[in-house]
Amino acid sequence: MITKQFANKYGWSDVDAFEIVKVVSDQTVEVRALDAELADGWKPEFIPGGFSAICVNIRDQQWKFNSNPENKVIRIRFSKRKNIWQDAYGGKYDLSDTPIKYYDYNF
Repeated sequence: MITKQFANKYGWSDVDAFEIVKVVSDQTVEVRALDAELADGWKPEFIPGGFSAICVNIRDQQWKFNSNPENKVIRIRFSKRKNIWQDAYGGKYDLSDTPIKYYDYNF
């Protein structure tokens, strides 16, 4: 039985938050992207370096999340063979009690 409320999509170094809108079965759920915006208390701080600049407080990111019924609903399925949740295009997800957003400003 699935008790988690969120599915976080992991792509290279970024993470995007999705909400679970429907549990179809123990191996299939429907998810919808959450709208995310930077929280008022956090701004990226950059110093010269790398290709152009380096974000020195990247691990302290804070985000506010809002449900948006206009965002597309997609299905993700649990692959027993790969032991991961994934969408039809191979995107990888992790079910969670909390939404996670991470943007890699240094990539």
